[in-house]
Amino acid sequence: MTPMSDVMTLLLCFFMLTSTFLTPEPVSVTAPNSVSELKIPEQDVLNVLVTPEGRVYCGTENKNNMQAMLDAMTDKFGLQLNPTQVKHFREDAMVGAPMDKLSAYLSLEPEKMSEAIQTLGLPLDSIKGGKSEFQEWVATAREVNPDIKIAIKCDSKTPYASIKSKQKKMDTRVNFTPMVDMMMLLITFFMLCTTLAKPQAMQLTMPSNDDTSQLNEEQKQVTKASHTITLYLGSDDKVWYIAGLPNYDDPSCVKPTSYGKDGIEKVLNEHTTEEGINPIAKIKLAKKELDAKKAEYNSKMTEEQYQEALKKLKKGELPDGSKVPTMTVIIRPLNTATYENMVAALDEMLISNIDKYVIDNVDKMSQEDKDLIAKAGVK
Repeated sequence: MTPMSDVMTLLLCFFMLTSTFLTPEPVSVTAPNSVSELKIPEQDVLNVLVTPEGRVYCGTENKNNMQAMLDAMTDKFGLQLNPTQVKHFREDAMVGAPMDKLSAYLSLEPEKMSEAIQTLGLPLDSIKGGKSEFQEWVATAREVNPDIKIAIKCDSKTPYASIKSKQKKMDTRVNFTPMVDMMMLLITFFMLCTTLAKPQAMQLTMPSNDDTSQLNEEQKQVTKASHTITLYLGSDDKVWYIAGLPNYDDPSCVKPTSYGKDGIEKVLNEHTTEEGINPIAKIKLAKKELDAKKAEYNSKMTEEQYQEALKKLKKGELPDGSKVPTMTVIIRPLNTATYENMVAALDEMLISNIDKYVIDNVDKMSQEDKDLIAKAGVK
């Protein structure tokens, strides 16, 4: 094994020098699992961290952008920082201290900063009726880098209500004294056990705040009642649904279900429209055949052709030329629902190939809707 020691040392150095280490976050957050395959960009990203208690932190890995954001915010709030405090800020992974406590926080030793940040967080209350400090940091980030995108990371138990209303540098020291057999074990570990992956996110389109009071009934009723299902996400991982229009005189139209294959997915698969069709089941069957065709040996179907065919399926256009209705799902997460519940509901939209869905704000529901779900025990 002695002649192999140089090769093993080179390989070990290669893995250690080319691997990208995760930057420590100010607080520990366990994100929920998702079937989404949307990749987070490697640069120009403002990371927003939300803890289960609703504390908010933000930051970007571009230290020049962070420095420019700090300069703009200190000018705006009339704050003066000394060189040591600025140095601590650049070494910190995220912004998490209120402006009135920022100077004192940055004056702490790095070890003390790690402890103090656990109980802080950017204020979400508006300043004199205007933006909150968190909103000011986000707006400043956009001014510094107009191309910046926002990626929100929340704990699976973070209340959804905390979301809708809104890293110290790794010091790596390598000991090169281990024996050759230890290097061999490390190389074997990296080569056989490491999974190279990038963070993932899911595309989320929120409802518009545009005034709809001027729209006529024809413009409002853009889909048939039998083509619509409304989901209510409640506390304790509970979920209810209404197929079609609600019957405000009959609370039993609000039916309980659950997450997963035997819950929401089953409800969507078995839903029958007024035309007597199970559109979601038909589209899923057609997608299964499309996937099998793409996976065939020597298949000449390109990824572009596959995505184009999938796009047509989601619009109800089947391969045999027939057309089925497309479903619209309204997702209404109550303030008692968690971030994990939202992710689970959005995953069901992906699994069931539903192209049209909207996340509705329960605070803006009509009083009739609120009374109906209250009578049905939705909470």
